[in-house]
This record gives sequence, C-alpha cells and structure tokens, in this order.
Amino acid sequence: MKRATSLFYNFLILTGTSLALQTASLLFRAWFARKLGAEGLGLFQLTVSVSVLGVTLATSGIRLTATRLAAEELGAHRPAGARAAVRSCMIYALVFGLGAMTLLNLGAARIGADWLHDTRTVLSLRIFAFSLPFISLSSVLGGYLIAAHRAPAAAAGQIFEKLTEVGCGVGLLRLWLPLGHEYACAAIVLGSAVGEAASFLLLLALCRAGRTRDGAPDAAPNLTRRMFRIAVPLAFGAYLSAVFRAAEQLLIPYGLKKSGSTATAALSAFGVIHGMVLPLLLFPAFLLGAVLELILPELAGSLEAGHTRRLNHIVERMFRIGILFSMCVMWVFLRFSGELGQFVSHSADAGSLIRDLAALTPFFYLDLIVDMILKGIGEQVSTVKHNLLTSVLNALALYLLLPRYGITGYLAAAYFTKILNFILSFGRLARVTDLSVSMTGVVKSILSIIAATGLADLLTGLMPTAATPASMLSQILLVVFL
Repeated sequence: MKRATSLFYNFLILTGTSLALQTASLLFRAWFARKLGAEGLGLFQLTVSVSVLGVTLATSGIRLTATRLAAEELGAHRPAGARAAVRSCMIYALVFGLGAMTLLNLGAARIGADWLHDTRTVLSLRIFAFSLPFISLSSVLGGYLIAAHRAPAAAAGQIFEKLTEVGCGVGLLRLWLPLGHEYACAAIVLGSAVGEAASFLLLLALCRAGRTRDGAPDAAPNLTRRMFRIAVPLAFGAYLSAVFRAAEQLLIPYGLKKSGSTATAALSAFGVIHGMVLPLLLFPAFLLGAVLELILPELAGSLEAGHTRRLNHIVERMFRIGILFSMCVMWVFLRFSGELGQFVSHSADAGSLIRDLAALTPFFYLDLIVDMILKGIGEQVSTVKHNLLTSVLNALALYLLLPRYGITGYLAAAYFTKILNFILSFGRLARVTDLSVSMTGVVKSILSIIAATGLADLLTGLMPTAATPASMLSQILLVVFL
C-alpha cells in the first residue's frame, strides 16, 4: 500500500509538472512568435528541425537505459550497483553528447547552406550544439531519479530548466531583436542552452545529496555489457525513427502533389496533418507518459528480483488502464472533432481529419503502453524490429498510395501500419508474459464511456450554455470524471 501511495503521488507530481511546462512552453512560443513574426518563426523552426536529430544522436537511448539499469540494481537491493550504473551511463552520455556537439559544430555551415538553404541558421546551430552534452547527461540523471522513486527531484530539474530558459530567452531576445532575425533566433537558442546547463547542475546536486553509501562496491556484475545491450538497440531504433520520420515528411507533400494537388495545397495539407491534427491526437499521451515512466522501474525491479507474479500483475493492470484511457480519448475526438478542428486551426479539413483518425487512437495509446512494457522487461530488440518493419511498410505505402488516392491513401497507410505494429508488439508481449485480453474488460470500457457520455449530455442539456471552447472543455472533463 505504501508503494502504491508513493507511485500515486509521484504520478501527480510528474503529470502536474508536465502539464505546467507544456502550458508555459506554448505561452512562451506564442510570445516570441509575435516578436519574431512569420519569417523569424520560420527561421527558428528550421533550426528546430535539425536540433531534433542532434538530441537523438546525443542521447542515443541513454535515459531509458539509465532508468532500467538503476531500477534493476535497486530492485536487487544493490545501491552501489545503481551508483555504478549511473557512472557508466554518464560516460556513455558524455561521449555521445560531445560527439554530437562536435559534429553539429563542424557541419553547421554546410547544414545551414545546403540542407536548410538559409545561412542565418548557422549561428543558432552552433550555439545549440553546446547544449547537447548537458541534454545527454541530464537524461541519465533524470532517469536515475525516476528509478529511485524521486519524482519531486526530477520535476524540480525540469521546472528550473524552463524558468531559466524563459528568463534568459526573454532578456536576450529584447537585447538582440534589433540586430535582426539571425540574432533573435540565436537569443532563444542560447536561452535554451543556458536552461539545459542549469538543469544539469541542479540534477547533479540533487543526485549527490540523496545518494546512499550502503552496498558492496562490487555489487553490480557486467554493468557495461548490460548497458550496451539496452542502449544500442534503443539508439539504433531512435536513429531509424528519425530517418523514417524525415522521409515521411518528404513523401507526404511529394505524394499529394503527384495526386494532382498544387504545391501550396500539398504543403497546407501536410501542415494540417503534422502541425495540428497529429499533435492534438497525441496530446493526452503526456498522462500516459507520466505513468509509464514511473512503472518502468517497477517492471525492471520485479524482473531482476524474480517476482514474476508481480510483473504479470503490473502488465495486466497497465493494459486494462490503457484500454479505458484510449477509449475515452477516442470518444473525445469523435464527439468534438468539428469543434476541435475549428479551435486549433479554424479549418473544416482539420476537423474531418481528426474524425477520420480518431478510431486509430486506441492503437496509438495501447501500442505506446506495450512498447514501453517490452522495453522495461528487456525486449527492446523486438520493439526495434517491429518499428523498422512498419516504418519501411509505411514509407512504401505512402509512396504507392499518396499519388493515386491523396489523403485517403495517407489514412489507409496510417491505419495499416499502426494496427500491424500493435499486433506484432502485443503478440510478443503475450508470449513473454501471462497477459491476456478480457473482452469483458473491453465491453465494460465501452459501456462506461457510453453511460458517461449520455449522462453528461443530459446534465449539460439541463443547463444550456453557449458553444464556446470553455463549454466544450467542461463537457469533456465531465465525461472523464463520470
């Protein structure tokens, strides 16, 4: 009971922090978008597109690796092993962080001129490069704090990072904005880099302050080998994901233009899908992300300690929660697709795409859960294989279907590959655990949503209000509560 209470409080802390930080990020982005204007914002987004690849290379799967290793050692009552795991992961993170920093610094001029076709991005890229080692090292420390059930400390690092980033960004932007868009973007990137460095120093201090000294110094066997066995498949999968994501972003406008759309219409459709619809459909994932980050150490610790029954219990509970959660999310997007489309983009096309993809959301969220569980129990190679296969099939489907069927071809490719990925991942999870799906649980979830929706419609019908975003949000929250 004490462990369950601790997990619940940690979940509240991580969820509240995530929601607050996402809100702060949106407000900060809206502020500097007004300051930069359309051209400056576009220049900043070019830098962001490269920074994602830089972070992928710098971290190379180390956060999840640090969490897994530390949780296994702590689960086996080897605190000295957990500290040794953190040291090994810090060396790994430093090597990859410095390597990514060096590559980005050396290639900034070439990337700005040849890839992004705007040399004004070079200064921002070089500044961002210096933040990569701090991002990588902070990933290790944050992963360890989660494994040690110290969510408040991990949240403190995230909050301090955001406060420093916003404070420095606002101050520097006010100073450098008169110098032009190049220096204005560099001001925001420099503020972010200072925030990353400050967060690393705080997390390091918190980890050192809370460490214990008990445990034998040789209590962690084969740590380096175990680290690479976890990190290498995760890094490889992250690299492939980044490459195929970039390929998909190129194939969609290309295929839509081949289908007969103008270049402007193709880019507009691409912007609606990737800039509005998909981020909105995946926005509730921050709730699941907090749960999964906390459950991962429980899975790794139970596996290391040989508590098979507890492991199977956690897996079953997570899957049952995922079914109810994903059904609820699907209902929200089906019920309010038109209103949400108008709210996020004042576009009927966005509402139509939200409705068309809403039925896919259970597979999005359940696949996220299954994928994290597999990684938590040492099946990361399986997830890489599944993701590689479905990514190749998705790219092939987009290449073949988009020129002939347009948006319908995109929807067909999305449904086929996401459902296939879930089937493969679920099949693997069912083979390595005792997980089985109860249709009674699925029916209960559906009936719960139907009953809550009917009661919410009845209650809101008795108190008619104007159709505003606030009334829509209140009805959604009412259904979730019921």
